[in-house]
Amino acid sequence: MQELIVFLARFLIIIPLFGIGVYLLVKKDNRVMTKVALSILVVNILSEISKVVIPVKRPFVGVADNPGIWIPFGYGSFFSGHTATLFALGVILYRKHKKLAWLCFGFGGLVGVLRVIIKVHYPIDILGGAVVGVLVGLLAIRVNPIRQLAD
Repeated sequence: MQELIVFLARFLIIIPLFGIGVYLLVKKDNRVMTKVALSILVVNILSEISKVVIPVKRPFVGVADNPGIWIPFGYGSFFSGHTATLFALGVILYRKHKKLAWLCFGFGGLVGVLRVIIKVHYPIDILGGAVVGVLVGLLAIRVNPIRQLAD
């Protein structure tokens, strides 16, 4: 059972990302697709920076074996990039694709809980990821990407 939880905590994010990507390609919603791609990039950059700048040890460090996820030594836990990514997508999709947005929020919460269960994040990391994701999503809505990329 633990192996299944670890697997889902690592890879469950792929289902909504792939599904939304295919859906937006089929719908030819290039503007939203561009905002989604840019927000994923921004969230990942912010996540990498925060994990170095805020060196909070992962919950498993010193109390349990590595849960089966490769994490560089000294790599902090704050904030959850998985959760932030899905929440940013949810915010971006909310106006035009409400059902997909709620799916992203649900997957974001589920992935966050799974990552707490396997001890790679604290609950505050998940909450922080959700907040960062919402802020990045709101920023993506307000910014108009280069028109040639979006049209």
